[in-house]
Parts: sequence; C-alpha cells; structure tokens
Amino acid sequence: MAAERAHPRFVNKFALSGGLVLLSLLATAGCKDSSSLWSGTVGDYPGCAGGFALDSGRIHVGVKPKAGADGYKIFRGSTWVATLGANTTTFVDTGLSPLTTYTYRCTVIYNQQSWNGRADVTVRTYAPGPANLVVSPTPYSFGRLPLNASLTHALLVKNTGNAFATEIVPSITGAGLSVVSTTCSQLLPSETCTVSVEFQPTVGGPVAGVLSVGFNDGTRARTAFASVNGSTFAILTQSVANSVAFGDVLACTSNSITVTVANSSDLAATGVHVTLLGTGLSLSSNSCGTPGADATVGGASSCHFTLNYHPLLVGALQGGSFAISYFDGQGLQSIATTTVTGNSLNPVTVGSAPSNLTYPLRSNPRPPLSQGMAAPTTFPITATNTCGSPVYSCTYRTLGLASTDPNYVPAGGDCGALGSLVNVSGVI
Repeated sequence: MAAERAHPRFVNKFALSGGLVLLSLLATAGCKDSSSLWSGTVGDYPGCAGGFALDSGRIHVGVKPKAGADGYKIFRGSTWVATLGANTTTFVDTGLSPLTTYTYRCTVIYNQQSWNGRADVTVRTYAPGPANLVVSPTPYSFGRLPLNASLTHALLVKNTGNAFATEIVPSITGAGLSVVSTTCSQLLPSETCTVSVEFQPTVGGPVAGVLSVGFNDGTRARTAFASVNGSTFAILTQSVANSVAFGDVLACTSNSITVTVANSSDLAATGVHVTLLGTGLSLSSNSCGTPGADATVGGASSCHFTLNYHPLLVGALQGGSFAISYFDGQGLQSIATTTVTGNSLNPVTVGSAPSNLTYPLRSNPRPPLSQGMAAPTTFPITATNTCGSPVYSCTYRTLGLASTDPNYVPAGGDCGALGSLVNVSGVI
C-alpha cells in the first residue's frame, strides 16, 4: 500500500479533542507522547503512539521512539505497510477507503529483532470531500472606540470539511484593522484555531473591513471570509491650523476668515459651541453654536463660522483665541485652542505730496531776488481717518529763500513742520 511522509506539524501529535477522529486503543498502556523516548525494556515497548485520519484516504500513525532502536515496522491489520528508520517516528498511510476503520500495530527493531508493541491503534477515515474553513462570527463589530484607542478580538476558524486544511494565512483590509496574531497554520476536519484582529482607529468615521483566511483544501487554494467593522465616537476637526494671523489691519477696518468644522464620524456631535476671546474679534454667519446656544453637527456633516477682526485701537491684538467644544457621545471633548494674532495700524493716511519740497536755485551763488530767485510755492496735503473722523486737509508751503535773505518766507502753513499734520495725528 502506498505511503507518504507525514507533515512535520504532526510528528508529535496523537491525541485530539472534540471528536476529530475515531481513535481507540486496544490496550490500556498504549497512547503515550511520541516526543519522548521509551526507556523501559524492549519487551515492554508501548508500540504506536497514536493515529488520526487526515481525510477520506489518508491516516497518520505515530510510533513511540526507543533509544538505541534500529528502526520500526508498521502493520495495517496483518499487512506490513512500512519500515521506518531509527530517526523516523511518523508514517502516513495513503490510498485508503472513505468511512473505513483501520487498525495499526507498531513494532520496534532492536538488535536485529522485531518486538511487538503492547497497543494497537484504530482510526476511521472521513467521508470524501475537501477541507472547508468557516470564520465566525461574521459580521463582527468592534463598536465605537475613542480615536487612537485599541481593542483586540479573536475570531474562530473551523474546518467543517472532510480533509486536512493546510497553508492557512490570514489577512485583513480596513483602516485601523490589523491581524496581530494567529494560531492557524493547518487544521484537521472539525479542528479549530483563532485569528486575533485589532481595531485602532486613527481617523474618525466608520470602518468596514474583510478578514480573509487563505488555505489549501487538499485540492486547490481557497479563501474563507468574515466581515469586520467598527467606528469612532464623534470627532470634530477644523479647516484652519491652530493659529490664525490677520497681519496688519488699519484701525476701524475689517479682515475675516471662514472656518469649517467637520464631523468625520457617523455619530452626531452635540453641545457644539465656539468660545471666542480678544478685543476686536467677533463671529458672524455662525452655525457652530456659542456658549449657551449650542449646536449639533450630524455624522459626516459640518458647520461653519466667519471670524472677523475689526480693531478700534492701534496696536497688537492681545490674547486672541477661539476654541470649539463638543460632546462626542462618550464625554466632553474640544479641538485644541486656536490662537489669533493681528496688528492694528494708525487710521490716519497722509496723501502724496510733490517731490520738489524745496525750490532749486537758478544759480550759485544766489543772485538777488530781482534777478530770478525762486519764490516760495504752496500745495495741498490731505489726510483721511478710517475710523470715521472728518477728513483733514492743509497746505504746505515750501522754502524758497535762505533764512538770511531779507525776502525769506518760513516754510509750513497750517500743516506744521514737514511730514507732520497738526491736529490730525493722535486722533485715536
């Protein structure tokens, strides 16, 4: 009868649980762990260590190793089916009939003599058919977790077929889902193993994944599947970074920015509100709520508000910030406080003036005025105030003669000294 070498996984395996195979020992001293040597007398050799069916046509048989043995013989009934070397203690009998019971006897060859073992092993083959793996439960839900929290669950894999399942390799898809460990590599019919899956969400929202367990059913490669899902509590994120800079703004004018607050989870965020600090800052078009007037942001939806900077005093904005608080379904949460900076400029703007602020002399040394000395001239300067005060205007007069000249006229006019505006600066 044909035979094949056993898979290494089963070198020491002889006892199975859960009724995987029909195995009976015909003597009480029979089935011992085949991984340890038998140190008793040769005449008391235990024999077969155990046996189990691999499928409808193969049976695995183990022998108890004996120190100093020359080898082992295996008999199926009265038929001698295999001789094993001194270092080989497993044998796979092939070409058997389905649903048939076979009895094996193992003997030890010692000093060129064959000694019968004291126990026979009886094994029944399975019905025809390939291996079939089933993963349970499916679907499996991790429920809701806080962001970056983790939870692990072991899913059960069972061989419901009639053959030995080999080459078992699990994998999983889905953001935040991973296979962290497995006890699965090969499964006899009705045998089980586990695949441990971890869910650790790093982004908000629901996750739907698929656990795939690839295996060889004895004839071809196949895959068993289970759906796995999970989600997070409500998670709000904002469209701006944790700092907003308005830069330079003229006093009594405005600059603004629109902020979008999005809920990436499928669970509504409640109690949403924006807390604002800073003189000159205000909110408009706000659907995100304020303290005492909370809003709700549904799953996979968003709210918006416009942040305005309208300074009335000259200088840097002090202590500007806003913060968004909400209830995520488990507890009170908040987005990190966002700082707001800006600088208010003097609202007075001076209009442009001609470039010839001093008339050039026609010659040097200076001739008398009657010979063409340039005369003083005047031009207007206008100043505006963005905070709404009246528009100021004045006239600046250039200096046309040297101060020692009898015809000298001082520069100025109602604008005061060059580059300044009397009664205009410091109106804020």
